[in-house]
Amino acid sequence: RDRDNKTQLAHEFSSAFSPGEEGAEMGAPEIGLIAPCGEILEMAKEITKQLNQNISVELALLTEARKVARRMATSGIEVIISRGGTCRQIREEVETANLGVAGVDIRVTGYDVGRALSKAKSFGGPIGIIEYPEVLSGVEVLEELAGLELVKMEIGSHREIGEKVLKLIEQGVKVIIGETVTARLAAQYGAKGVLIESGKEA
Repeated sequence: RDRDNKTQLAHEFSSAFSPGEEGAEMGAPEIGLIAPCGEILEMAKEITKQLNQNISVELALLTEARKVARRMATSGIEVIISRGGTCRQIREEVETANLGVAGVDIRVTGYDVGRALSKAKSFGGPIGIIEYPEVLSGVEVLEELAGLELVKMEIGSHREIGEKVLKLIEQGVKVIIGETVTARLAAQYGAKGVLIESGKEA
């Protein structure tokens, strides 16, 4: 089966996490999905059942996901879906090892960020967000809609998250929005962590 067809299918499947878009069609080839958190894992299992696809779904975060991606590749899977920093790790692993696997990212939509903003606002106190540039690019519009002023921290790698979390806390930020690692570290350092969740809307 053609690699381009598999990659296109993976894009269609990953789009099922975004509102207003259709999922994959029946009869799709086997692909893999590595979920960085339990919420995405359960949603992926649900979508897989709905679409009746032969898709391998596993839970792994960042560097652990690299091992899972390598195992998936050796089992014959040629396209792997994930999100954010975990997807970046997977792409780096498969490219470095020349595994012949394509990595497809689940997009973080404005709706996903807006939902996290609403949740963060309910906690009160100064709010910060730590994300990759492509996510932060549309945050200003959401700030205006939500009536909030966020302290924004841009990252280029998951390795920068710990430092950024500490900087936000030093600046008096009480609630921090971001990916799985960001939310976990925020809570660990005494702030409130709000995960940007990927949603599949009815």
